[in-house]
Amino acid sequence: HHRPQVRRDHRNAVERKHQTNLLRMLTRPEHLMGGVFGLEILRPRTLAPSVPFLTLPRTYFLSARCALKAVASITRVARVWLPSYLCPTMVDPFQDPPLDIRFYPVTKELKVADDAWTRDLGRHDLVIAVHYFGFTLESFPWREVCKSGAILVEDSSQALFRASCWEGSYGFVSSVRKFMGVPDGAIFVGSPELTDGAPLLIAPPWDWWATALEVVLRRREFDLGRSGQSWFSLYRQVEASFPLGPFRASDLAVAIIETSTDYPSIAQARRQNFMTLLGRLEEFALLKTLPRDCVPLGFPVLVRADRRAAVLGHLYRKNIYPPIHWNLDGVVEPRFVDSHTLSSQILTLIVDQRYGDDAINWEAESFLEAVTLS
Repeated sequence: HHRPQVRRDHRNAVERKHQTNLLRMLTRPEHLMGGVFGLEILRPRTLAPSVPFLTLPRTYFLSARCALKAVASITRVARVWLPSYLCPTMVDPFQDPPLDIRFYPVTKELKVADDAWTRDLGRHDLVIAVHYFGFTLESFPWREVCKSGAILVEDSSQALFRASCWEGSYGFVSSVRKFMGVPDGAIFVGSPELTDGAPLLIAPPWDWWATALEVVLRRREFDLGRSGQSWFSLYRQVEASFPLGPFRASDLAVAIIETSTDYPSIAQARRQNFMTLLGRLEEFALLKTLPRDCVPLGFPVLVRADRRAAVLGHLYRKNIYPPIHWNLDGVVEPRFVDSHTLSSQILTLIVDQRYGDDAINWEAESFLEAVTLS
């Protein structure tokens, strides 16, 4: 009768050794930094939940875009207001059927420039506010939006650890893939109109999902030194063909999110890495403080627009791959000058939980070297 416990102890020891080896590899400076996460290892969660969505009624969607499309469909809005600084894919949920898309101004400091646009809001309007990089959009005129009768949704795709910030909002949407290794997954928390409709969602197309799973499996093998970078071409294929419709998250993603993730460790590592970079790169930082309740997506820095390509090229040669948030050309009108200026200067250094102090300091040194050389 002791054998099951012996097997469990052996399995736990093997897993601890696996995690130690993985940590050593991921903190080696020569290892690739950035990119999609490898698939999380399923294991029982022993710590209390520390993310708001786990304590609230919620619906799991395939992606944040699927959630936003569902909001637009169920509320039957005719017009959508989006921030002038945004991921270009945010317009996709509102193009079939086509809705009237308007933009409100966001400054180079990630603040809403004014509230004059709220005077044009009506009861058949949907307003999306983005909590950038995990930080609350403090300047957003949410009271004026709610008073107008418009429907307010908080896009927390980059703020997984944040609950709804404003009384009267319809709900918030969080994206899980930006914070951990799952093949898919986004969460809507808010109005029962949407959370009660979860049974109507359907599974994503099998062929697409199987490829998405293969991406995170291959990335995990790559992180363990067992395979090459074949995950990257598959990742681009998955991103280019991401389904948009009434699709639910996979059971695997939900299991990882709900029962197999150490959220306190993720939060602590991201905050520590952010503060390490802030200590060394404050003059380049877009966000120069870290509120106590913030778990950052990354560490956005600003470089001269005419030098950014050279800086990125230097970092790429070091196997550091900071994303650019975002390219607005062809999506946001040129009259939103501040947003386009920010888009041309920003890149986001890596702070996620895969990397320890050695890797983060090496990233900082590489960035300073890149800025000097360019």
